[in-house]
Amino acid sequence: MKATGIVRRIDDLGRVVVPKEIRRTLRLREGTPLEIFTDREGEIILKKYSPMMELNAFAGQYADAMAQSTGLMVCITDRDQVVAAAGGAKKDFFQKPISRALEHVIQAYPEDILHIPDTIVVVALDGRYAGYLLLADEPKPDASRAVAALHGLGIRNLCILSGDKSALVGKLAGQLGISRYFGDLMPEDKVRHIEEFQTEEHARVAFVGDGLNDAPVLAASKVGIAMGGLGSDVAIEAADIILQTDQPSKIAEAIRIGRRTRAVVWQNIIGALGVKLLVLVLGAFGAATLWEAVFADVGVALLAILNAVRLLSDKKD
Repeated sequence: MKATGIVRRIDDLGRVVVPKEIRRTLRLREGTPLEIFTDREGEIILKKYSPMMELNAFAGQYADAMAQSTGLMVCITDRDQVVAAAGGAKKDFFQKPISRALEHVIQAYPEDILHIPDTIVVVALDGRYAGYLLLADEPKPDASRAVAALHGLGIRNLCILSGDKSALVGKLAGQLGISRYFGDLMPEDKVRHIEEFQTEEHARVAFVGDGLNDAPVLAASKVGIAMGGLGSDVAIEAADIILQTDQPSKIAEAIRIGRRTRAVVWQNIIGALGVKLLVLVLGAFGAATLWEAVFADVGVALLAILNAVRLLSDKKD
């Protein structure tokens, strides 16, 4: 980390002015999102946020495939830096700022591609715009089944919160039969929506996520559900429930089992208290013997265990 020797004070609104020279060097424009990091030594680090960084694995695979098929050095960038490189010395390009010439190429691509809902990777050859690639997330195979199962449980207030383009999120919501959706969201925007949902009467919000940026939302929701296979470590740590198979349909199954378990618990509590109260009343009138007292203790415990064992044989409808 390079020291600049520049010192700035925090104003009464908690704001800090980034010097003009640094903004120009790092291409920080008005409205540029920044991520905030802290370390154990008390340092605060600001880093430009890029949605493409969440696609690093996919971008790396695309770069490797293109490099192998073309035999050329391939770099995939966002508007500011290289997010994936293949076919050459990766360390010379990865996470390095793009050149001014490439920045002009990015700014010169046709405006009509801005209306395409899918994520776009612009391709340039020899400093000239050559086309673009579409990166589109397909719904999980059982996503529609998961939504239908939740509707079957009476849970119809479903909503999608995503950092992807609103048009892309709307397309996905239409495929899944979900009427409410919000796109182009930063992590703090997702948290704000969750907090708004939780202010509604009788609202108990469960949030499902797997990305690093979902961790604050998982922590803020009443119940956080993370994907155990594809989910980031931070998201898994912040979640209350982990889906090891990464199948959204397991959410409805978990709710069904939870409801069934709660019903059995209440059955055992009411049954045990009822029997004990009955024996207590009979004992007060001299109508209960030692055997009734033993049944009220040991017998009720055995009945409660047998009632709970039914959960093990409970099969999904």
